Amino acid sequence: MPESEAFAILDAAWEMGITTLDTSPDYGIAEARIAKYMKDNPSKRFHIISKIKNIPAAAGDVQGCFQDWFDNCPFHGLNSCASLSILLHRETDIYREDVLNELDAAVDVGKLYKWGVSVYGENVARDAAKIDNCALVQLPFGVLNQSFGRNGVIDLLSKAKKSVMVRSIFSQGLLLMPLKKIAKIDEQIVNLIWQLNGYLKSQDRALSDFAIFTALNEFGVSNIVLGADNASQMRKWNFENLAANHVNVPKDLLLHLRLFDGDQSKPHKWNHTVL
Repeated sequence: MPESEAFAILDAAWEMGITTLDTSPDYGIAEARIAKYMKDNPSKRFHIISKIKNIPAAAGDVQGCFQDWFDNCPFHGLNSCASLSILLHRETDIYREDVLNELDAAVDVGKLYKWGVSVYGENVARDAAKIDNCALVQLPFGVLNQSFGRNGVIDLLSKAKKSVMVRSIFSQGLLLMPLKKIAKIDEQIVNLIWQLNGYLKSQDRALSDFAIFTALNEFGVSNIVLGADNASQMRKWNFENLAANHVNVPKDLLLHLRLFDGDQSKPHKWNHTVL
């Protein structure tokens, strides 16, 4: 998108009370743009959570990898950055003592505020709960994929004093698509979306509202990770209203969603079948 649109999104985020940005060196030019925005707007002191990926297997190369990351990170040493934290992008790196030692050392000397891990699997998430210095855990959770709530992992992480950040609450865009464009997706998912949309339209709610409501009201969730295509889309998100007010959906449908196997809602299952 044009830089002006990206900056408009950041303006809207700050005005709405969003003070933490999730980014990565692997997200194209995202980090450079955010850093430029923060330099131009020093009063808007965002907290940054970035990621590190492709850490070499050889223990002797780990320190150099982290040094390269800090050398290239546009937020390291940036005065307008409220704090800098990092997530391991490859979840199995939490089993590497050499990696964890580097992260702990960076926190100890003030180069990082906190560190954590972005997880996909239940077992890794449970193991992350046992690591004292792992402060942040990001995981998928949404209307069509509530497995980490259903299996007790979010509750476990919360009780272990981890900040639980949930991503993919819109099923990576599936819930934002116009219903007429949903074609040969799994029939059960299509039926669920149509049922939900019927109840929500009568309350002047959108599927995106229900997705935010579901995530905000999951016990143990600290933050939700949202992506926006433009500023006007963001301004429709009414977090306080959604957190405080109940969205009326029949209990049997809520239970169906809670128990639903969300594997079929993953993009590789449906994105090639959408008209």
